[in-house]
Amino acid sequence: MNSAWLGLVGRAAVPAAVFAVYAVLRRRLPVRSRENNLAPPPPELLDSFRRTRWYLGIALLGVGIALGLSLYFSLVALNQHYADAEGPARFQLLPTRVIWGFFPAFAALTLCWEIALALWSFAGDRAYISQYLDWSDQQAGFDSTRALRWLALLVALPIGIATAPAIPMHSTLHDSELQVRGYASIAPTILRYSDVRRVFQVAGFRDRSGKMHQRTEIIIEFQDGRRWHSGENREFALGIDPALAEFLMQRTGVVTEYFDTEADIPAQTNAPGNH
Repeated sequence: MNSAWLGLVGRAAVPAAVFAVYAVLRRRLPVRSRENNLAPPPPELLDSFRRTRWYLGIALLGVGIALGLSLYFSLVALNQHYADAEGPARFQLLPTRVIWGFFPAFAALTLCWEIALALWSFAGDRAYISQYLDWSDQQAGFDSTRALRWLALLVALPIGIATAPAIPMHSTLHDSELQVRGYASIAPTILRYSDVRRVFQVAGFRDRSGKMHQRTEIIIEFQDGRRWHSGENREFALGIDPALAEFLMQRTGVVTEYFDTEADIPAQTNAPGNH
């Protein structure tokens, strides 16, 4: 009964949230006529507006896709640039590309209309555009242009600000050292293989209920207690790159210990060895 009730509440939450958002927009961002006239348009204009809506929908889709993909691949390229800047490396471990999708997606959703409107205003009849915008806002019940601008400011911009410090994140493995850049790091942290104390391979992690989740990674512990994780900020992996594992074993000279999770690793061991 409880699960059925929760499911019903979950299904009702989405339309309720949409209704609440529309109510707020209609109250806070009422329709403001650009032509100082809120009267219904004449029939000939009404037919034209309906056709224009379809054309605009196609244009918005194209602009949104172009903007989103451009921003996404720009972030991917910038992240790769920071990794390449560390010099020749045996391995480059970059964060999952999923994190580069959030800002482009929200930017495309909130800015595609602004860009399409600017292009349309540059090439089209501005008087007709103003009339169309008045009609479109009346159909929506609120000033849709202002609403999207506020969404860009309150949603897309903060996501973009939060994404920017992640651009340099990476780990590069060189012959004698690791160079690691985390979130919002100004310069790479240099970790030398000669300072390695223990090397582990873990199969995954357990959630709060104790259920095991597969996430294989290598963990290197250094003399000062710091740990480096091969899977940090990366996609879940069910296996370890054999070449990476062999490279680390050769460079550190430490035998890998195997555990189910990082929580199973003892605080101290008398001697390195397989578990």
